[in-house]
Amino acid sequence: WRRYFARYLDYRIIHTALLLLLVVILRIRPFSSDALRLLSFGSHFIAIPILAALLHYFGTTPGKWAMGIQLENINGGRLSGGEALYREGKIIWHGLGFFIPILDVWRNYRSYKDEIEGKQQVWNEDTEIIYCRWTAVRKIAGIALFIICFSLSLWTAFDTIMPAHRGKVLTMDA
Repeated sequence: WRRYFARYLDYRIIHTALLLLLVVILRIRPFSSDALRLLSFGSHFIAIPILAALLHYFGTTPGKWAMGIQLENINGGRLSGGEALYREGKIIWHGLGFFIPILDVWRNYRSYKDEIEGKQQVWNEDTEIIYCRWTAVRKIAGIALFIICFSLSLWTAFDTIMPAHRGKVLTMDA
């Protein structure tokens, strides 16, 4: 479960950052639910190179760090950029079913069953997972990251429905 929540938290952080970039900084308003679905879907694919780079340079991601997880290659070193990118691609297809409805539920279920049965996941074949102590600091950091992402997502959602001009009242008399 720690690995599942670590991945969820990583995706939530990237989705929130993308939402902030588009809505608050670039002032793009994804009003329709289709636009928000596309944003959510797209943020998962934008996450692939970001998470791969974090794994390559730090051996962990913010979500994995909060859950006390670190990754190494089978030789005990950090994953190369290619290894990390290949691993993330395998996770998207084998673990998450390319985010295709119903297929993603099936792939999540199969991954869970394989894990319970002690089978090695396809994306972990050349990876060593190191579970660090899950300290109170990490738990608090994970909860704080989730709360921050939730709050920022809520704020941006409210920001999209607010009028574009919120300063002085614009009238013909002014």
